[in-house]
Amino acid sequence: MKKIFYLILILLISTILYSKEISFYGKVDVKNYYCNNILKLSSHDISRFKDGNETEKFKIDTVDDFITSAKCGLGIRHKAIAGHTQIDQLEFKYNKYWNNGIKDDGNISFSIKQFFSRKLNITIGYSYYPEIYLNRYKSVLDEEERYKDFTYSKNAYNGRIFWNFHSRMNLKYELIFSQLFYNKYFTEYDADNFENLVGLDIKPDKNVRINLNYYYKNSNADAEEAFDDPENISVIKDASYKSNKYGMIISFPHLLLLFSKPLLLNSSFNYEIKYFQSENEKDEFHYARDDDIIELKANIKYSLNKKSKLSTFFKYEKRNASSPYKDVERDKTYSLYEIGFVLSCSI
Repeated sequence: MKKIFYLILILLISTILYSKEISFYGKVDVKNYYCNNILKLSSHDISRFKDGNETEKFKIDTVDDFITSAKCGLGIRHKAIAGHTQIDQLEFKYNKYWNNGIKDDGNISFSIKQFFSRKLNITIGYSYYPEIYLNRYKSVLDEEERYKDFTYSKNAYNGRIFWNFHSRMNLKYELIFSQLFYNKYFTEYDADNFENLVGLDIKPDKNVRINLNYYYKNSNADAEEAFDDPENISVIKDASYKSNKYGMIISFPHLLLLFSKPLLLNSSFNYEIKYFQSENEKDEFHYARDDDIIELKANIKYSLNKKSKLSTFFKYEKRNASSPYKDVERDKTYSLYEIGFVLSCSI
């Protein structure tokens, strides 16, 4: 990880010293919202938490929380390949959970967007997530069978091609490779993820924009390869899965006006199907399990002035788990919603 950021630093310094027509810009987003289920707990687990008898299992103070998410982006715009514009951007993000500090997290990312014309550009990027807290579970490596924090760090690399091949249509393709590194109690969950995304933007007229997306993801977990002596492990857990995800976004950029300024209305729908790959019947939480995940979003964005925008949003998410084991279906099915607002300012 250090080598990557040294490389990023060298690229930024070289850009400042040798590029022509350099301009700098910045952007700050502050997002405040409420989530009614921050750990994506099932109804059964929420009841267990409210009973208050399992303090080792639940290290949170509340199931819901208010979250403030601050994001700062710093960019350099300059001329690069064949005199075409290149944009280098460094971004920092931090999420603060006001009642449950154990969920606080953040990430840093860097990207380079190279234009080859007004209609064609390529972006490459890298993101690092130091620690993400998910929940608490029992580890197969712990003889005392006590609950441990289930956390991981993440490296993500991506490349994206954008092509405006028609005055009313854009096409994009994105390839994402990510590495997940879980803490020492759950190394069998370490995984390499490969994601492919194909998207099509359609603009029937100035008041409507439609975006269609398809994702395919292949997650390969270490499973038994994580152990020096797998034969001594009672149950080898394999969280590998394949998934298909379908998405649609409909935007209305100029449908409504407020104080002579347009309100951007946006709604989206995503549907994902996960197929877990475990072949071990003793691995109850993954064997023959399929997940259906539905996500609905809606937001309204309004320009306060040339440099500031205010938006409000609502999100609903639900997962239905299908498994031969009824307890797994009970424990892995959840729903949540989020509601809040975002203030964005350009510098």
